[in-house]
Amino acid sequence: MLAAFDIHKAVFQAAVLNPDDGQITEERFEASRTALIVWLAKWHGQITVVALEATTGWRWVARELQARSIEVRLCDPGQASALQGKRKRPKTDRLDARWLVLLLAREMLPDAWLAPEDIQRLRDQTRLRKALSDDHTRWAQRLHSLLVELTRFRGHLSAWPAWAGREGCVHAIESSPVFAGVPAAGRGAGALQRRFDPPDRRRAGRLAAVAAQLG
Repeated sequence: MLAAFDIHKAVFQAAVLNPDDGQITEERFEASRTALIVWLAKWHGQITVVALEATTGWRWVARELQARSIEVRLCDPGQASALQGKRKRPKTDRLDARWLVLLLAREMLPDAWLAPEDIQRLRDQTRLRKALSDDHTRWAQRLHSLLVELTRFRGHLSAWPAWAGREGCVHAIESSPVFAGVPAAGRGAGALQRRFDPPDRRRAGRLAAVAAQLG
């Protein structure tokens, strides 16, 4: 038999197709490992292939299926939806699961690359590193912008070189006249805002928030 899952954060919608008579059995169950194992036990030895959309959450589902010698066919959700053409009925989980299993049966499923586990791990690590690097750059640029703004607006802070890293950012803030006479424990947003005139307090609060993110 062939099957397809429409995966969501809270629930899974499953459709199982019997190629002999064309009958489709539909089930809905909790999106958890326990519920998935119970469902697989009921169909043990009957289902040979399962189609999944390449959406959030597919990896752990694929691992559970592959551990039971079930072939996983990963598909591109956008292309699968496009093959339906213009919809006459509203989109539902039930219809999506039925459509996937029918595409699988007709050998029309738009396959997406199912990378080996070691490649998936490397891709995850690369994406995480890129995201962390982008976050660091974004916060550093935001801090630089605020420092320049405050320097030019009131002259409270000294010039700060654009090439300075996180340590340079924090040093520029802590050594500036803004913190003169303020103990380290009191260098939060409230302490900063009290040292500025009312028109500058919003900028001071933003500066303290960015410093906290980088600190």
